[in-house]
Amino acid sequence: MNKMHPLVAIRLMAVDNCLSDSVEFYAEKAYRYYSKTYSTPLAEARKTLTQEEVILIMQEDEMADLQVEELADAKKQLTGNLSEYKIILPTGSTGHKITEDEWLAEVLKKENKKDAKKIIQQKIRQILMKVLIN
Repeated sequence: MNKMHPLVAIRLMAVDNCLSDSVEFYAEKAYRYYSKTYSTPLAEARKTLTQEEVILIMQEDEMADLQVEELADAKKQLTGNLSEYKIILPTGSTGHKITEDEWLAEVLKKENKKDAKKIIQQKIRQILMKVLIN
């Protein structure tokens, strides 16, 4: 049996990564973009910027040359697609799938207001990140 050359195996991993639609790969791409564009060491960019921040910077730079009409069209298209995304809900305390309202009620019941707000913001960020990369 022939062994695959290590460089070919690495190339295949790179192809798989490029085909990936994960937030992690998209964020990695954004960190590399930031590092090159703003002459910042990659490790420093990762340490100082969150995934959301670095993705926002990259996307804003990509849209910098768009006309107002193009930006308005992009916004309309993105906000129109929001209804297609379902919130991925955890199972409730009873162990069965729950609705968005039931999930929200559980979070509010067992968390203090500050923690509940943070949890809800994280869930919203997950949804928005999914919209951004699709």
